[in-house]
Amino acid sequence: MSEDSHSPLAHDADAFQIAPPAPSSSEALDPAWVPAELVTYRVLLVLLVLAGAALMAWALGFDLIGIAAALGSAALMYWLLMSLVRALVQRQFEATSWRVDDAHLRICKGVWWRRELHVPRSRIQHTDVTQGPLQRSYGVATLVVHTAGTAYSTVSLDGLTHARAQQLRDKLVLENGDDGV
Repeated sequence: MSEDSHSPLAHDADAFQIAPPAPSSSEALDPAWVPAELVTYRVLLVLLVLAGAALMAWALGFDLIGIAAALGSAALMYWLLMSLVRALVQRQFEATSWRVDDAHLRICKGVWWRRELHVPRSRIQHTDVTQGPLQRSYGVATLVVHTAGTAYSTVSLDGLTHARAQQLRDKLVLENGDDGV
């Protein structure tokens, strides 16, 4: 055994690792999902940072130095937060996968807290494909699966191409042979 294995931190290091990438037998999201998701965060961060800059400029007295300090701080804060968001969205993309087999729709997602959903195909009542204006401009869509029961009765899978979401919708409902009721 090496010296590192005797360290108390050697055993705890595995407990804090970020979730591994999706298994190779599963399908990944469409890469266009990443920039589409980042646009939303950019808009929110700009609004948040500008509000903070206005508050800082007010606190410093709205003079030239106060406004310059507020704008400089806002630019730095935006850059730092956007760098963090970009890394997390990319990691979320890499950690999300899905697979359909004869019995289940399986969705794995989550960077820090891994979540694996198994939706029995026999419990699927209907499916929807949704696409907002931003998703449409990037060619991605969300598959929404409605199931019987109350816990997780609606499951969403973001980041599919529109055509793939429609194919998956048809596969989940039509191959089942009934409407799930």
